[in-house]
Amino acid sequence: MTEGFIKIYRKIMESSVWKNPDIFMIWSWCLLKAGHKDTKFPFNGNDMKLKRGQFITGRNSALLELNPKNRKDGITARKYRTAMNYLKATSRIAIETTNKFSIVSIVKWDEYQSNTTSNTTSKTTTQRPASDQQATTNKNDKNDKNDKKREGFAPPSLSEIKDYCLIRKNNVIADSFMDFYESKGWMVGKNKMKDWRAAVRTWENREKLNNNTQEEVIVPNYAKSWVK
Repeated sequence: MTEGFIKIYRKIMESSVWKNPDIFMIWSWCLLKAGHKDTKFPFNGNDMKLKRGQFITGRNSALLELNPKNRKDGITARKYRTAMNYLKATSRIAIETTNKFSIVSIVKWDEYQSNTTSNTTSKTTTQRPASDQQATTNKNDKNDKNDKKREGFAPPSLSEIKDYCLIRKNNVIADSFMDFYESKGWMVGKNKMKDWRAAVRTWENREKLNNNTQEEVIVPNYAKSWVK
């Protein structure tokens, strides 16, 4: 899909997606890939339907599109997986996987990518009663607050974890830490992780505890009376 355009709202600069360049790039790619209307395509002798805001992809084809020049510092398979898991966990996308491909759905496509132009919206808003406009403003304020609550935690990159471990001068293996929490969906028990740096410190303390060995203290007979 190479024609048309998408809407990107300025408030994205306040979101957790904006703070991570890799996640922002993949989120933008998802928006650009999504179809603007319902479509059909043949598969295994049947017609498969894609709704507005959906697209088909696979990891290999996605990496080719995200790395057109095959840059060494581009989007790796791990970065892609982490970003997609984060976008799914924060209810930005939904993913339906088959053994051949994945169907990705933009959750709020109709809400943010409607066909209504800004001029039409402006004209309609001007014609509304003042009370109606105030109610709409209050609703938008409430939605903004709810969006901020949902955005919350953003998974760190491997380099961020390594840099933090270097600052802490600990023996935490960044790759093991990242692989462990990626496999858990960045959950701590039953709760979503809130602070990955705190998790690193907890990991660090646990390793220190495991590495500490209990040394047996042998007290000579003549000194046993000294020990209380």
